[in-house]
Amino acid sequence: MTAIAICLLMIITGPIIDFFLCLCLLGLLHLAIWLGKR
Repeated sequence: MTAIAICLLMIITGPIIDFFLCLCLLGLLHLAIWLGKR
């Protein structure tokens, strides 16, 4: 039962975590460009 719950949790949270990681990377990239331009 717990294994199924963990699998479902991973399927649901996986794309959300990926989305936040993407946002963080884009934010860092934007910051690096912004700092580079100054």
